[in-house]
Amino acid sequence: MTSAEYLASIRQWLNDEVATTYKWTNAELINYINYSFDELARDSEYFKDGYTSAIAEITLVAGTTDYALDSRITKINSVRLAGETVDLESISMHDLMDYISTWRYKGSLYGADISFADSGPDTIVSVTTDLRDGDFDAAGYIEITGCVTAANNKVVLTTAVAEHLITLDAAATLTTRVAGDPILLRAVNVGTPTKYTLDYRDGYITLYPTPDAASKLFMHVDRWPLTPWTTANYATETIPFNAHYHQELVHGPASIAYLKSGPSTFNVDKASIHKGEFTLLKKKVKRDLINLRGRSSNLSPAAGAM
Repeated sequence: MTSAEYLASIRQWLNDEVATTYKWTNAELINYINYSFDELARDSEYFKDGYTSAIAEITLVAGTTDYALDSRITKINSVRLAGETVDLESISMHDLMDYISTWRYKGSLYGADISFADSGPDTIVSVTTDLRDGDFDAAGYIEITGCVTAANNKVVLTTAVAEHLITLDAAATLTTRVAGDPILLRAVNVGTPTKYTLDYRDGYITLYPTPDAASKLFMHVDRWPLTPWTTANYATETIPFNAHYHQELVHGPASIAYLKSGPSTFNVDKASIHKGEFTLLKKKVKRDLINLRGRSSNLSPAAGAM
């Protein structure tokens, strides 16, 4: 069934086939379609994805801890770092804090006497603060926050740390600032990531330890349908579910359509009937996926004692 045929089938169930007297616009029905597609995808875990690069791959940057997840991801099944042979361990924020309190930052300094010099290599300078007290390493990463100049709020790589002077890597750049407003410098805990958490920052995956080198993260995920339908694109889109479900898929949008306010559209009984049929479809899809994906084994004699 094509997308146009699917939309026409929904209108047949709604008895709304005459264009000049449409009770539901295309835009309304397409919104209902997207809603029902999402509901079926979420409840059945229909879409498994480890191949769409925009969704299942993340480019890692040395010194960066948090990475935005694609909004179409509903569940992460596994995460692996390029070049590694085992998956990263999923861990909650609470357990990660119990595991190591310095999981994100090894140390920090907060002061108003800190300035930056754009001197090639750029430097971080203090007047009285001993910069070594922040547990900063030569060839380590420092996260800067609190600067009025937003461009200075970043993670930079160091090459040397002295009492009142931190020298940055040649590729690190800072805008010159005089001492005055207090800023926060934090020593980032870096290494090869072994764990990840999803409840530190909403919509992000957070790694422990923070990557110490550029790399790639590969994930296997559950997701929503890739492309939401719109009035502009629906004619060229395909129904993302198995063709055997297409006829029953009409019940999802129809169950919502009959809740539209109006004497010729609102019908609780019909909405309930279509909702029941759509719920039954979701159960069928779940059963089919269990049968397809479930582990099967053949009956065979048990190995006896030797």
